[in-house]
Amino acid sequence: MPHPFPTSAHSGVVIRQLRKSRDLSIEDLADAAGIDVSYLSGIERKKRNPSWEMIRSLAEALEIEASELVRRAETVASSEQRPGSAEKPQRP
Repeated sequence: MPHPFPTSAHSGVVIRQLRKSRDLSIEDLADAAGIDVSYLSGIERKKRNPSWEMIRSLAEALEIEASELVRRAETVASSEQRPGSAEKPQRP
């Protein structure tokens, strides 16, 4: 099965995981990446779509290659497609 294309939501999950694993506050990461705290919060909450330039800036601030951030987002996307991991349909 080919790797699913990660969405900005998957990237946000990875960014939050990396930020927390490095004991960075959202303010510290936003400052290091040169972006607004509320915008970073939106990325992490899957409400904002970061540009490739923003992905690069965040990766640099997290001391990781942008390609590695995307690879990890692919892993998150793949895990959502495994049997039993799909969301259950909503009842009307």
